[in-house]
Parts: sequence; structure tokens; C-alpha cells
Amino acid sequence: RMRRVKLRVDSNPTGVLFNPLSIAEALKRFAACDTCAEMYHVGERWFSFAAHTSLDGPSREEAQRLFSEAVRRGYEALEAADTVLLTFGTAWVYEYKGRVVANCHKMPLKEFVRRRLTVEEIVHIDRGYENIVEKFSALGADIKRVPIIEGRVVLKQA
Repeated sequence: RMRRVKLRVDSNPTGVLFNPLSIAEALKRFAACDTCAEMYHVGERWFSFAAHTSLDGPSREEAQRLFSEAVRRGYEALEAADTVLLTFGTAWVYEYKGRVVANCHKMPLKEFVRRRLTVEEIVHIDRGYENIVEKFSALGADIKRVPIIEGRVVLKQA
């Protein structure tokens, strides 16, 4: 909808993320321009649990290159942003070997533990978003945080 009214819109270059922990991790990675990611190999593809399957590669090097490019695009988009709209997504997360993943990469669900984030975990994540906004503000970006509740943008009336 925003594109239809000619707003400049950038979505997450590492792919759609569904839970607040993965969203916060992606934003932290963008803020630090941290292009390194642990890569996993299943079948004929390499991937990072921090990214969408569109960034999978036939080799570790190719998957890392695609991931690094996506993180750099995320950094550049946030650096240029005036407004960032964030939703928390779902409180359900999947863990692989004790770590929350952003994407299960079509691996068997028996490899993962599914659990719901606690209210305390989500509140802690929200405070982390504030730190990320502060970092980009220090770089000169004029980012305003706009909360979204139940799919609606919440704006304060003047």
C-alpha cells in the first residue's frame, strides 16, 4: 500500500522474519554492518539460520556472499531511513541447538524446539530496539519509531 502512494519502502533484505527476537538480531546485525554468519550445510545447499532461503547458496562462499550483500543493503537502508515501522510478529520461536532461528530452511521440524517467548523476553527485546534506533540516530539518521498494534499504525495526534 505504501508503494502505491509513492512512498520509498525497503523491506528486510535478509527476508521476512516472523518473531521479535530474529527481527532484533537482524537490526543489530545491520547496525553493526556485521556480515559474518554461521553457515550450515544440508543436502546441496549452504545457508544461515539468520536469513531467508533466497540467500541459500550452492557453496559456503556463495551463501556468505549473498548474506553479506543483504546485510550491507540493510545497513544502508536504515542509515538513509526517516521512519522505521516495526512489528513484533509472533511470540512463537523455533530453536535449533538452543538458539532461536529466523528461518527453519525446510528442515524437519523434529530438529527444532518450538516455544513461545515470555512477556519479559519481548519487553527486553523492545528495549534493544531503542538502542538500535539510538545508534542510527548517532550516525545522523532521523529515525522515528512508530508502534504497530494489531496490524494498525499507532500515531499520536497533535
